[in-house]
Amino acid sequence: MKGKTSKNTGWKAVADLGTNTFQLLIAKLEDGKLQTGLRKKTGVKLGGGGMDKREIQEDAKLRARLALLDFKTELSRFKINPKDCSALGTSVFRNANNQIPVIDFLKTETGIEIEVISGEEEAILIFNGVLQSGAVLDSANHLILDIGGGSVEFIFCRGKTMIWKKSFEIGGLRLIEKFQKMEPVTTRNIQLILQYLESELEPLIQMIENEKPEILVGCSGSFDTLIEMKFGYNGISLPDVEANPFYELSLEDFTFLKQKLLNTTTEQRLKMPGMIPLRAEMIVVATILIDFVIQKMTNPRIHTSTFAMKEGLFFSKYGA
Repeated sequence: MKGKTSKNTGWKAVADLGTNTFQLLIAKLEDGKLQTGLRKKTGVKLGGGGMDKREIQEDAKLRARLALLDFKTELSRFKINPKDCSALGTSVFRNANNQIPVIDFLKTETGIEIEVISGEEEAILIFNGVLQSGAVLDSANHLILDIGGGSVEFIFCRGKTMIWKKSFEIGGLRLIEKFQKMEPVTTRNIQLILQYLESELEPLIQMIENEKPEILVGCSGSFDTLIEMKFGYNGISLPDVEANPFYELSLEDFTFLKQKLLNTTTEQRLKMPGMIPLRAEMIVVATILIDFVIQKMTNPRIHTSTFAMKEGLFFSKYGA
């Protein structure tokens, strides 16, 4: 990832170009705090149909083009040149055999240049973003979890000191393509997902056993959805979940929402209180993954951070 630029004096833009969702943040820093001009999330499903083939499909490439052209329009409203938007590609880009031609095509069409980062770089940026949210306490052991479409990042920190980080290529779209061929997901397929996670996440399981994290901090995406659903089932509508950087989710609330979600179709989930439409397809496998991690911990507290990679990138580039 390219280094820090000069101190922010006006609107700046960063973009997180994920496997499932493209996200744009236009903001500036005032007295060290993020002042948001625009947050935009677009479902692109860039990894759709191509995860096992390690190739970005033509229809997905065209969806990416449309999303970035829309971002370009937003950038122009804030008088930001597309080439000045720091856009990072994550799991689907770093694993695609056709990464270079796709990136070249998108730059030619939109003027936005994409930098592909490693899973380790992604984890560091996520950590930097979460630190700014208030979800990490000074005197507790935390396990930070960010569930993307292609990869999942875990970070362990003692207080605000990062001790361990690892990116696993087991994101929500990958789990759907492997195990959720039909809806609702079957009991058999849930067991297959759990067996797969047991195998793939062995380093994480060992870390949890050794370090005993007390607080699970979930980032954006699926966790934002769970928070919106928590409020929705209590008859409260959140106009903008990202208006607050940090929430708490009780184990009881998580268990209630898990039971509501597991035996449902996407159509049914779209009608649920608080459901974020963009997350309706992936929320079931994400919930199974979250529950797997919770079961490996000892009655953890759950914090959620609406700040994640894009905020970490913003503070890394434009902070004092």
